[in-house]
Amino acid sequence: MSLLRRHWANLLMIALAAAAVTAVLATSDRVTTSEKDARESNLLSAFREPDISRVEVQAGDKRLVLERALGKDGGEDSWLLKEPIQEEADAYAIDKLFGTLEFARFVRKIKPEEVDRAAFGLDAPERTFQIQMGKIRYGLRIGKEAAQPAGAHYAELSAEGAPGGGVFLIARDLVQELSVELRDLRGRQIVPYFSSEAARIVLEGEGGKRALKAMPHGRWQFDGMHGNVRLSRPLLDMVLVQFARLKADHFLTTAEADAALGPNRIKISIFPKDKKQPTGIVEVGGRCPKSDNDTVAVRRAPDPVAACVPKSVLEPLALSAERLADTTVSSARKDEIESVSLRVGEKRLVLHRKASGFRMEKPSAGDVSLDAGNAFVTSVSEVTGSLVPDADLKALGLAPAAGELTFKVIVSEGEVSNEKIEIGRVAPDGTLHVRRVQDGAVLALTRDAARAFTPSAVLLRSPTVLELLPAEISSVEISGEVPKQKFLRHASSAFELVEPKGYGHDAALCVEVIDLLQHLNAERWIADDDDGSFGFERPLARVKVSVAQDSGTSVKEIVIGSLVSGGANAKLLGEPGVFVISRRVVSTLGRWLIDRGVFLLDADAATKITLERDGKRVVLTKQGEGFVAEKPSTLTETSVRRLVETLSSLRAEGAVHLGPALPAEGLGKPLLSVLIEGTSGTKRFDVGAADTWQETAIHYARPKDGRATYAIAKSKVSELLAAF
Repeated sequence: MSLLRRHWANLLMIALAAAAVTAVLATSDRVTTSEKDARESNLLSAFREPDISRVEVQAGDKRLVLERALGKDGGEDSWLLKEPIQEEADAYAIDKLFGTLEFARFVRKIKPEEVDRAAFGLDAPERTFQIQMGKIRYGLRIGKEAAQPAGAHYAELSAEGAPGGGVFLIARDLVQELSVELRDLRGRQIVPYFSSEAARIVLEGEGGKRALKAMPHGRWQFDGMHGNVRLSRPLLDMVLVQFARLKADHFLTTAEADAALGPNRIKISIFPKDKKQPTGIVEVGGRCPKSDNDTVAVRRAPDPVAACVPKSVLEPLALSAERLADTTVSSARKDEIESVSLRVGEKRLVLHRKASGFRMEKPSAGDVSLDAGNAFVTSVSEVTGSLVPDADLKALGLAPAAGELTFKVIVSEGEVSNEKIEIGRVAPDGTLHVRRVQDGAVLALTRDAARAFTPSAVLLRSPTVLELLPAEISSVEISGEVPKQKFLRHASSAFELVEPKGYGHDAALCVEVIDLLQHLNAERWIADDDDGSFGFERPLARVKVSVAQDSGTSVKEIVIGSLVSGGANAKLLGEPGVFVISRRVVSTLGRWLIDRGVFLLDADAATKITLERDGKRVVLTKQGEGFVAEKPSTLTETSVRRLVETLSSLRAEGAVHLGPALPAEGLGKPLLSVLIEGTSGTKRFDVGAADTWQETAIHYARPKDGRATYAIAKSKVSELLAAF
């Protein structure tokens, strides 16, 4: 058998495939039967958006020309306005226009013998389109409005290289969508370059001069000013976001813009990395003549354009050089740091990130939890200091340095970079100076911030300080700057406030304290031992937790020292290590645990409610299951019900202090007095001056027979005052 006969089937398949490819290539510019049938009711018999290269629109003496610009190196194509101005067109507007053309349908086709070109306005059309789509060229002329249906227009389509064409009626909505103007197609972006394309940016005017230079890995620093120090990533991002937000809300003429810019303008100069590209210059400021919520932006070069843009861009663009300077130790974010190496003298701490946590190599080998590792990384990388200009490195212990801190940072996929920080010697007042090798900036760190720069394994301890079961806590005693508080937790889970005496307890607050103490975590560990600088000699508070376990009863005592950034210093007596607890913990343990429900109305037991303000009275009496207002009164039934509901939910935010009322609380001449009478006795309380307490707007309030002043939310008091 010959070779040809043995392989005839393979050769036949190859021939058929070649023929198919040839057929596709030969018909790629033609409208296929299936394509034509699928678009039978569409105005355009074929629509291939990727093939469109040019669109011309003529409306009277106004002419628009759009041309496709092919993307470089396989990037996305863009569209350029070529007439009457030359600039990049708005991508959204182009998509909208092409969507309109692709799905344009006609109402009906006019028979050739019924066409009256002059009467239909086709000899002098309102608008014409010329669309180049590969080898297909469409011409669309939109004529006069037809008698029926309302708003419809006559339209004539010519199609070269495609079937179809003729005179049609098209609906009003389609006519409106095709009525594109220059303002619709103009690119709304005022800043001509992305920040990633810039080698240098200069901001001038409001905020002073700020010359910025791009550095490797997306970092920036000052250029020829402010010691060439690094820029704060979050604040620089805030500035660069405004570049993207400089989009036109309304276009202006250059004359209109220049008249409105005003003297306090900000000038943005962008020098591209591609030196063949011109410098971009934009000015922003003043008040938009078309909108009070906008400011004016003028692009001077390249391709001048003027517009109104959101006024909120101004404040970030006016950030001063002092604000923009980076005062953090590292520019990397926590999740970008792969490893930390800390050395001071002969002591070292080395930590590497791994899949589920960290691995410590020095001072000893072992796994470190994700939370503990992240807390340490944050404490040494995100700590902020004060920039020291013209620093004397020798005087600050930096020449030679006492140690160094190195971060291995992921700057892009598969690429890492090292950030090195030199560490000085701790000053007598606890201040530590460090120097960023990358930009030479010297930072002064406070005693509290400097504690993280001690190579100690305690810094990598688990954040767990106490881990108890709620049933194991039998009592809690809190003492310190305020009188001692102590409550018992009985086997029935009921609470009893034994100190201060004579006050009812607040069960919700007691539960909150129990929940906090049973899972007490450190924000971060900061030292092996107390060196006398943590404020434990005169503590803010001491917390004693009685723990009943199978092995017996023990007492865990927590001492809370001086306040620091993010919380307060603390230690667990009998255990090594000093840590920081959060401000939430400090705040919770500092609250009075006495009953906050002393003002609540028991609507079932109450028979009469009297509110008095400035000699005026509102009296509500029980009638059936509800209350009614005694005459004379303007309160509606709904108002009475709302008033009763407010009193029934009038739980205080908390107790402010024990003992007599203070003059500033306004309880000598109360704003409002309330008397509640009922089957369970009477309840009287006064509401005094407004104030802010623990970041909440409140009024002071006090029971007539009480021994404490409370804070009630201002919103609740306002609802009571609305009764008058």
